[in-house]
Amino acid sequence: MEVREAASRARSIEGRDRKRFTKDHCRSKNGGGPSSAGLGIFGAVALVANLSCLALLWRFRKLNINMKSTFECSRNDVAANLGVLVAAGGVALTGQGWPDVLAGVVIGLLFLRSAISVIAEAWPAWKASRTP
Repeated sequence: MEVREAASRARSIEGRDRKRFTKDHCRSKNGGGPSSAGLGIFGAVALVANLSCLALLWRFRKLNINMKSTFECSRNDVAANLGVLVAAGGVALTGQGWPDVLAGVVIGLLFLRSAISVIAEAWPAWKASRTP
């Protein structure tokens, strides 16, 4: 059961990666730039929430693959929030949307790395559980 949940979380991370890239690509292609104030406000609120979750998960991060995956997702969320805040500053300074797109690409790569890491760790355990 643990392995399935970890694999499911890895697929979820990968799905968020694709969604973020698609959304940013469409936005930049259609010329609609992000609002630096909106990015900053929501990024700050989400950062506080995700830091709280990360603090609660800290002592369980090495308990098992499920908790490791959950902790890694929360850590990625904190990194993404920081990226959004940096992007908001970049959008405010430049008046253009490219800092948001750049932050989205970096965040997407971070999520992809995490998904690969969780799958790489869960795969042998899943394979071993399938052997009679």
